[in-house]
Amino acid sequence: MKMTKNGVAVIGIDHGYGNIKTANTITPTGVTAYDKKPVFEGTMLFYDNTY
Repeated sequence: MKMTKNGVAVIGIDHGYGNIKTANTITPTGVTAYDKKPVFEGTMLFYDNTY
């Protein structure tokens, strides 16, 4: 994170296919298909009987 002279915080993020990387963390990402209806349905894609 970098603070500018006027107090704005700039947070650099590298959002790649396998990981999200910041200055302090590396978090795995990805897409998974499920055959059963998930508990959390938020914004969900349902295609060819797969969630």
